[in-house]
Amino acid sequence: MSIFLNPDNETFITHIKAETYVDKSEIVLELNRLFNTDKRYVCVSRARRFGKTMMTALLTAYFSKACNSRQIFQNLNLGRHDDWDRNLNSQNVIKIDLNGWFQASEDVNLTIAKLKEALLAELCLAFPQADITPDTPLANALLIINDQLAETFVIIIDEYDVLFRENVPETVRNEYLKLLSSLFKNEPLKKAIKLAYITGILPIIRQNTQSKLNNFREYTMLNPYNLAPYFGFTSDEVQALCSKFCMDYNLCQAMYDGYHFPNAGHIFNPNSVVECIDTRAYNSFWTPTSSYYAITDCINDDIDGIQQDINRMLEGEDVDIEVESYQNNIEVFASKDEVFTYLVHLGYLAYDADTRSCRIPNLEIRQEWIRVMENAQGFQRVKEVIATSRNLVQATLTSNAQAVAEALDLAHRRVSSNLTFNREATLQSAILMAYFYATKDFLIFPELPAGDGFADVAFIPKSRRHPSIIIELKKDADPQQAIDQIKERNYHKSLTYNPNSQVLLVGITYNSVTKRHACKIESIDAK
Repeated sequence: MSIFLNPDNETFITHIKAETYVDKSEIVLELNRLFNTDKRYVCVSRARRFGKTMMTALLTAYFSKACNSRQIFQNLNLGRHDDWDRNLNSQNVIKIDLNGWFQASEDVNLTIAKLKEALLAELCLAFPQADITPDTPLANALLIINDQLAETFVIIIDEYDVLFRENVPETVRNEYLKLLSSLFKNEPLKKAIKLAYITGILPIIRQNTQSKLNNFREYTMLNPYNLAPYFGFTSDEVQALCSKFCMDYNLCQAMYDGYHFPNAGHIFNPNSVVECIDTRAYNSFWTPTSSYYAITDCINDDIDGIQQDINRMLEGEDVDIEVESYQNNIEVFASKDEVFTYLVHLGYLAYDADTRSCRIPNLEIRQEWIRVMENAQGFQRVKEVIATSRNLVQATLTSNAQAVAEALDLAHRRVSSNLTFNREATLQSAILMAYFYATKDFLIFPELPAGDGFADVAFIPKSRRHPSIIIELKKDADPQQAIDQIKERNYHKSLTYNPNSQVLLVGITYNSVTKRHACKIESIDAK
């Protein structure tokens, strides 16, 4: 049985049997458009747990000659289109899980040599009529097979960038780049390779602004072009899943949305959505990547004032970013822009091409940022802001109204000017920023439809150990008036998400003359 050459469709069949499977088969339409053209070289880079490996299983099932996938695909969305089967099961597929091969290697220095050896052995066995031997260079072997037998290939490499993200000797990386170049920068070999699809976290590495694989079109977290709908779950897809499994779409959106692309709208983290539905819990399913720690020194050293910008993003702001200078190299970061661009590729930040800015995409990732910053060495300025927010959350949960009022005195001044201080929207922004630490345990919604109106800010707990919280804001009034409005309009009775029936009613007011805040907190049972 081959490891690399002509896999079957069993892995893909396993995927589509899942209750939470989302049909992404129409990606084949775009790849068939590129098939056997000058644009046949495709590099798709996206963050971890965004379905890269599942997509390689789909493409293998579609192109591989070793299986018959007609009945599978004609019943998926792809089958609704004319000419959907143009290249169905027509190619010899070479599929390489580079991360799996690397992790299983007994000697990292022999990773590429052993890979080439294994590939040649499979080609010799599959095509005994061809004049190739185990010593034939891989690219030459494919060319000979094509010349003598008219066989053509699709090459799929999953986690193609793992050797650049792990601690690997430079000699191994160079040997790997040489192999890729021999396959994909080889003009005579183009007639044998009809499509190359490589996927990883990082775009193709550049050295001195040049890439050894500059013939690849790159689809990235900065700009996925026509492949945007296949980078994750769309809003419509998540709404359909939430409806099917009786989950709350708004809570899913707050936790797992936040990546936005022009050709697809909002994109959700697919793994997190599936885990949320499977476990029936709106938890954080993000697991940190070791690649993140490549930039901790840059943050510790506060390069270009990076800690202040991290503070701003933790509090909900967007930060300007220039993405063109980054060379996709994780060993050298010359500026804050390069660090933030790298974090966009990892999924820790989301990028807005229209405003050329980045932000923390959702509550799940904000929670991971807080966890990393609290437990890491350094980051002193960031830790101080986190500690301030943590103390505010604790003061609210313990009904320390005086401490809440004093904390909001500072927060309101930070986000306002003399012209904007007296706007209620400014106070709402101040509250959302000041309470960012609460995202560890709560989903926070401004203007949440509730009862007979809209609650100014609502905190929905992720577990029953915390109460729900409703905040009502007033200017030049008594905090009791704010709490009375919550009760009169029954805001608290609409919070059915939480098995814990306790609700904290928080009335917050500010004086437009003294610019001081007052607070009152009352606990009630919503049942």
